[in-house]
Amino acid sequence: MSEKTLKIFGFDQTQQEHEKGGNLAHRLLARGYVASPTGTAFKLNKMLKSKNK
Repeated sequence: MSEKTLKIFGFDQTQQEHEKGGNLAHRLLARGYVASPTGTAFKLNKMLKSKNK
């Protein structure tokens, strides 16, 4: 994932950090987190539950 893409997802991560294994976006997605438009991560499950009410 490029630096540009990481910024779109709200993660200000440099390419160097990304290559060190700090792929934050993918790690969060793997745990069921998604990036909100404000750049904060929240649980996907919570979002889905609130939409079903």
